[in-house]
Amino acid sequence: MKKNTFYGLVLILAFILVAAPWLASPAAAADLKPARVDDASEKVFVVIDPKASMTNDLFIANVKQARAYVAKNKAGWSGNWSIAFFADAKYAFDKEDGKVKQYVADKSWHNSFLAEYSNKAKTLVFFPMDISMKEEIKVD
Repeated sequence: MKKNTFYGLVLILAFILVAAPWLASPAAAADLKPARVDDASEKVFVVIDPKASMTNDLFIANVKQARAYVAKNKAGWSGNWSIAFFADAKYAFDKEDGKVKQYVADKSWHNSFLAEYSNKAKTLVFFPMDISMKEEIKVD
């Protein structure tokens, strides 16, 4: 193999390894792996990598995966379950939970709370804690 061909193949391989996560379709992602599940409040807590491209498609793909997860693993839940999306697993609790009291106080919990989905209303609310950025979409 010629030297230039070898380096060309190395560059192509490097591009594939670096770019593959961003080129992959969110819908093609593996089964949902929640950061935490709260049976009492019927809520699934999901962590979204803050370095990921924060598109509606990414969140909708996770909603669809969560629907499948709930149907498979939480069949006894009512139709009123929800999903909370966070940027870091340490914040993946309801704000009333004592485990995040310090984060609620310093507002880092609010900043990490990216979105919330209501299965009953079929709505996804982005930035639910920031009234200036809050946006709601329907998810069929």
